[in-house]
Amino acid sequence: MTLESTGTTLRVDDTLAPDAPVIAWPAALAHLVTGYRSAELLAVIHHAVIHERALMLLQALFPTGWRLSRNESWTYRV
Repeated sequence: MTLESTGTTLRVDDTLAPDAPVIAWPAALAHLVTGYRSAELLAVIHHAVIHERALMLLQALFPTGWRLSRNESWTYRV
């Protein structure tokens, strides 16, 4: 999918825009959504370069806080 932010709106498309940067995180999106790992940590683990604006968007979509982890226990993501 493609996420595009203008600063005031967010557009989500189920296709990949040809000029969009790609973050190749195999199964890591679940880690991000559940709070098991942050976007910054996933970028380090998967040797991905994330543009600052994209990182800000991911942080806004998945803010720091308590989440139910994949092990069905509560974790606090920092």
